[in-house]
Amino acid sequence: MAKEILFKVGTGAIIINSKDKILLGLRGPKARDQHYKWELLGGLLNAGETPEETIKREVLEEAGINIEPIDIIGTNVRYSADETEFWIGMTYKCRYISGKPHVTEFDRVIDHKWLDLQDCLKMELTPMTRYQLDQYKGWLKRND
Repeated sequence: MAKEILFKVGTGAIIINSKDKILLGLRGPKARDQHYKWELLGGLLNAGETPEETIKREVLEEAGINIEPIDIIGTNVRYSADETEFWIGMTYKCRYISGKPHVTEFDRVIDHKWLDLQDCLKMELTPMTRYQLDQYKGWLKRND
């Protein structure tokens, strides 16, 4: 009998402020995995949501700020390590609109930092965030 695979669709946000800094969040102990690693904000689509609605909701839940998705900079397709989940992800370049990043009642993300792209790459990142930031570097080269 073939094992059942759960299909998930997610979004990630490369949030850029007026100083061209990117917002990272620190995964805390209530995160599903990869505790105390830095990541881009984002999460799973709920039924009936568009990816753009999802990324706005997730960023508001994880940092208490408002953003505007501008462009999709890349996609990713992968299986979970145990091959029980199949993921499709979209990474958006987003414009910061308002609010001050803070720990919210969801408290999966326990800290936030605005950093230059090069400084982001020096952080202890989740593998997906490193992949997304590398995609962003390529996107920047293509869109100069």
